[in-house]
Amino acid sequence: VIEGDISSTYDAEKLKKITGHVVQINTGGTCHLNASMVARALEKLNVAKIDILFIENVGNLICPVGFDLGENYKIVLSSVSEGDDKPVKYPKAFVRADLIVLNKIDMFDYSDFRYDFFENRIRKINQECPIIKISCKSGKGIDNWLNWIELEVKKIVSD
Repeated sequence: VIEGDISSTYDAEKLKKITGHVVQINTGGTCHLNASMVARALEKLNVAKIDILFIENVGNLICPVGFDLGENYKIVLSSVSEGDDKPVKYPKAFVRADLIVLNKIDMFDYSDFRYDFFENRIRKINQECPIIKISCKSGKGIDNWLNWIELEVKKIVSD
């Protein structure tokens, strides 16, 4: 995992508890990672032993969209607690997404999130992109995301 943040190491520290293979990039104020930052981070990893590399860009839906980091897929992580209007406010992120993961679905009953609205706005700009609903808290839907990853990795390997 390459973890991008403006200044903190909070997310990287949480991820290190799951996997020891985390490189933190602090941008020092820049609102996105770029390819040279990722290249420097890769020097700190044993690339020959990496099967899948996740890059978490700086956590917003505006700046990171326009930067190619050499990724195979762009995955947008959205959450029920952020609201159903994100595809309207930040359409470029959703237009370029290969997958949209909607987290915190366990909060549907406690929010005014309208899934139909969310999905309809996405479909107006990205008809093909799968949307996977998950709850990291309960684990619901995680298997669907893992199955998507496994299928896409098989496609890459077979090419």
